[in-house]
Amino acid sequence: MIDKLYLKGSEEVPEINFNATTGKLEISGRSIPENANIVFSPVLSWLNLFFEKPNTEITLVLKLEYINSSSTKKIIEILLLLEKQFEKGSKIKVEWFYKTIDLSMEKKISELLGLFKIPSEIKVY
Repeated sequence: MIDKLYLKGSEEVPEINFNATTGKLEISGRSIPENANIVFSPVLSWLNLFFEKPNTEITLVLKLEYINSSSTKKIIEILLLLEKQFEKGSKIKVEWFYKTIDLSMEKKISELLGLFKIPSEIKVY
């Protein structure tokens, strides 16, 4: 098991900073890659390994300025993995941040998080 996963972000790809020791999983920036599978494949692989022996407390922090539809599907896959762990008894929460001026993003976040049983907060940054 790799303790940390760090993928440097760019204009189109989010920064990904996952820490197995602290249980903090952070995705930030813009997520508009042409192929979200390439970007999120190592993330999903890391999570599957991490969930073999998960930390007792896990916080997914999302600070996405913009997210396209293919990235949204990958975030849903991540949330599904988290929900499975939550149902197994892990203490999991999601903190999703958005900019105050982006009300459409707030609505999108609210709709997505409403699909899951995981405790979550929508915050402004």
